[in-house]
Amino acid sequence: MGKNTSVVLTEQQEAFVRSQIEQGRFASVSEAVRAGLATLQERDQMMQALRLEIDAGLASGDAGPLDMDAFLADLRGR
Repeated sequence: MGKNTSVVLTEQQEAFVRSQIEQGRFASVSEAVRAGLATLQERDQMMQALRLEIDAGLASGDAGPLDMDAFLADLRGR
């Protein structure tokens, strides 16, 4: 079971949440807040995964010179 926590929303946030409830997207403010937090957690996980991939790419060293004409020709040939 969840924990009851008080959250203060701006007028704009409150209006947005209410409109989402009225449109049937969420049944309650709590449901909307949980969905927002789930989205934030997902985003943070994706950002962490991207950082790890960037670090791995940087650690792999220089890829060498890029022949842009050959690269574009290869793309067009696909």
